[in-house]
Parts: sequence; structure tokens; C-alpha cells
Amino acid sequence: MKTLIRELLATGLLCCWSLVAFANSSPILPEEKPFEIDFPDSARVAQEFEIEGLTGERVVLSEFLGKVVLINFWTTWCVPCVKEMPELEELAKSMNPQHFVILTVNVREPLSRVEKFLQKRDFSLLKFGMDLDGKAYKKYGVRQFPSTFIVDRDGYFAGRIRGSRAWTSSQSIRFFQKLVQDS
Repeated sequence: MKTLIRELLATGLLCCWSLVAFANSSPILPEEKPFEIDFPDSARVAQEFEIEGLTGERVVLSEFLGKVVLINFWTTWCVPCVKEMPELEELAKSMNPQHFVILTVNVREPLSRVEKFLQKRDFSLLKFGMDLDGKAYKKYGVRQFPSTFIVDRDGYFAGRIRGSRAWTSSQSIRFFQKLVQDS
């Protein structure tokens, strides 16, 4: 009987140890959201806005007319926002900068916080702007972070995305390449 109890205890401990080892070595990652876009029901011109660049320069949406613009509203405290930034940088690398720009718009955070955040990262292809007073994000009806708007080369809304996405998926890259070609 003592032998049976020892074997059961040993088997139980082995199972628990295996589960702990598996859990520590193979993290279960949340499923990646598919690349889904809310398309506008009718043609709507993207609303103009003016924000401040990181060095104090004026950034106006209309200065990008002729390019497809991905506008990404984000904050440094938003974990999905921070997590998707490297993917946005990779998407920018895969696109022609003469026809495509990613404008990341930080909402209502001090410039010092954003600068500190960016010091630790290398985002050389993303254009950063500061919506210090919150007017741009209110104008666009942002209710969650990240929120992304896609504007075609003619200045019309081409889509809206709520939440983070796999920006470097083949589906995403094909979508933007087609949008650049078609618009």
C-alpha cells in the first residue's frame, strides 16, 4: 500500500512539474486579430486637423495629400499601442514612402513622456505628432486606443480600424499596396 501511495504521489508531482515546465517554456499567446477594416458607407473627405510635431513643427493632414495615410491614435500607457508600434515601423519599411505615410498621433500626453518613450526605440519611418489639446482625436470620434484611420491619396476615408492589428501580415501589406495602386 505504501508503495502504491508513493507511486501516485510521484506521478502527481511529475505531472505538476511537467505542467509548470510547459507553462514556463511555451507561453500561450492571445490569438492575433485578423486584418479587418470598417469601410465607410459612402465617400467622405477626411477631416483636416493640425497637430504639433515632436520638434514643434506644425503637422497638417492635408500636407500628405497625394499619399495614402495611415493615422494611428495612441498613448504610451496603452499596451496594445506600444506593442503594435514595431509592426507599424515594419509596414512602413515594406511600402514606398513617396506614396505612403504612417502618422502616429499621441493623444494628450506631455511631450517629455513621449520623448522618453521614443528614446528607447528606433522608429525612423513613422511620423509622430502630438494632439496635446485632444481636438484631433475628438474630431475623429476616437473611443479606444489604438484607433487607426486610413486616408486615400485623394483625401477620402478608406477605412477605420479599432484596436491593434497584425500590420505586417500578408493580408495587410496587400491591402495597402492595392490602395496605393488604385487611388
